[in-house]
Amino acid sequence: MNWCTWLIERVPIFVRQSAVLPLMKQGGTVVNAASLTAYEGNEQLMDYSATKGTIVAFTCSLSKSLQIRGIRINSVVPGTIWTPLNPTSFPADQVFQGNLFMSLA
Repeated sequence: MNWCTWLIERVPIFVRQSAVLPLMKQGGTVVNAASLTAYEGNEQLMDYSATKGTIVAFTCSLSKSLQIRGIRINSVVPGTIWTPLNPTSFPADQVFQGNLFMSLA
């Protein structure tokens, strides 16, 4: 498990939202990015899965606490995308080479 992933994925969401929430008015919206691994887990990406689970729990709790102010907090799961992290996280035979996003990374 990589503590750096845990730190990089979790800290910015708290810092960003702590800075912006005092400025938001009724009707404002915050959208956080989660991942399927938050719900399904992944034996090779335990740290990443845990951070995305943290984001889901944080989003749910923050949404409940800001409901009285009329501010919506949601999270989305964008689906599988290609990033430079893919080939560094999985063995070569498990990396899908035909992915459309591979040439964009």
